[in-house]
Amino acid sequence: MVRRRWSGWACVVLCALCGSGAWAQVLVKEGDSVAFLGDSITQGGAGSPVGYVRLVMSGLEAVGVKAQCIPAGISGHKSNQMLARLQKDVLDKKPTFMTLSCGVNDVWHGANGVPLDKYKENITAIVDKCAAAGVKVVMLTATMIHENQANAENQKLVPYNDFLRRWRPSASCPWRTSTPTCRPRSRRRTRATC
Repeated sequence: MVRRRWSGWACVVLCALCGSGAWAQVLVKEGDSVAFLGDSITQGGAGSPVGYVRLVMSGLEAVGVKAQCIPAGISGHKSNQMLARLQKDVLDKKPTFMTLSCGVNDVWHGANGVPLDKYKENITAIVDKCAAAGVKVVMLTATMIHENQANAENQKLVPYNDFLRRWRPSASCPWRTSTPTCRPRSRRRTRATC
């Protein structure tokens, strides 16, 4: 299941980095760098050969693009912590692109999490700071908490992902995408599909 999840994430991110028409035009060019800002899923995605970060970089290389990877995932981090370390972990390294995977811990940490209004402010500040630095952002919806989309924690996550899905594409954040693990197969089923 984990391998399938990473593969799904990698496909979503690769499609975003390759523009419309899937492989019609690769937006990441030779010598570009891609930062991956996120939590444990991003950290694990950089550390595992089948993690989404490594799969994305391998996918780019497979289409002839040798780009630099800037892993910036830290387990357990929430939007406020990602905002606090954005400069040091991402912007100081001058990436061309940055994926942003954030939200699961903002909800999952309960009383120690980040309320929706503060989450919106934090995400907006992250994208604005990236825009000011000339970094293009690929925004990913937050992953599910456990595998049951109908559980109470995942229901609390819905407005966070709705905010991300409603994000208006702009020059600084041209793409937003839903991770495959956040889409139900049908209304009758609660298990997500990749």
